[in-house]
Amino acid sequence: MDRKMETRPAALIEAIVRVLTPPVSREYVLGDLSERYVSPRSYILDAFRTIPFVIASRIRRSIDPAWFLLGVLFIWSVIFWGPFQPTWLAGIIPTVVCSVVLLLRDAYRAPGKKPWIAAFGDVAEFVAAAVVSQGVLALVAPPWRLDLNIQDSAFGLLILLFMRLQIPAGLFERKTPATSITMGELTGEIRFYESTIRRAVRIEIGACCVVVFAALLSLPWLSTLESTPLAKVAFILTISAVIFVGVFMFRYCRVRSIPTDRGFEQAVAAYQEDMKYRCRLSANYVWWYLLPLCLGPTIFTVASASAAPVPFPALALMIAVTILGMVLFGALLIWIQRRLIRRTRERIHQLSEVTEKI
Repeated sequence: MDRKMETRPAALIEAIVRVLTPPVSREYVLGDLSERYVSPRSYILDAFRTIPFVIASRIRRSIDPAWFLLGVLFIWSVIFWGPFQPTWLAGIIPTVVCSVVLLLRDAYRAPGKKPWIAAFGDVAEFVAAAVVSQGVLALVAPPWRLDLNIQDSAFGLLILLFMRLQIPAGLFERKTPATSITMGELTGEIRFYESTIRRAVRIEIGACCVVVFAALLSLPWLSTLESTPLAKVAFILTISAVIFVGVFMFRYCRVRSIPTDRGFEQAVAAYQEDMKYRCRLSANYVWWYLLPLCLGPTIFTVASASAAPVPFPALALMIAVTILGMVLFGALLIWIQRRLIRRTRERIHQLSEVTEKI
């Protein structure tokens, strides 16, 4: 008994390693490290050699590169207003810090956590990371601190919350499909599919309602001297587009329950038909979603840049960066949609060959 106790790591060391290991991989990592235990020193070295690869594996499996790049671009351009900062580093430093924090949040996401709780936690840690980074810069490099409009940044944080809710960590994680499933397993997959889409549509419609409400509060701004004619046009186009997208999604994108009480083959056929319909919606995503929503903000950002008191070369650069950023933003969204379409079509094809397991 004494020898067995000596061949186990100390409780404190094991507790620290447990905290450093992502929850999904925690049990088997701790088990492997315990089996290889020789001494406290070797255990610590083994843990520090293992944990980075485990974290990298979780990041690779649970995070979509296009979605991550989209988030980085959004954080830099919308929340931290990177193109309008006095120096490039003022926007880049907090963007890198906060993006790494969100990346680690995804890697360490505990299974089964409610999306709303996880999303609010993400935004809270995001704000904490931004505040800490600005505090450090205030001490070591004051010229690199952010120059922010609190109202605009708060609105960007609200959109970030909706983004984290829209596509939670692990959504893009691929699983090996079974060639034979029970009716219960098929029903579970269909209900999960429906709940994922239902949540996404509700979040989109909710975001549209929030934007329209914020626009109503901003109506007095239209009559001030600060609002240029171009900015007014952009404002009207943006709100019109938001209303159009919200109505479109309410009418055409809401989930209609797939019947599963008519037998296995009928349930598979109805499931496939619904996925084909979603693919058609995604294939036209550019026309009913992306272009309407991008036009107004692009014009508004160009109008804001044009009103800035800077020399013409700097103004031209700011406008060019803004337009390039919007194009890149749209390209990443299209890339994400194309990948989702491809995966959905793969599942449609797989279901054509799936048999019922009794």
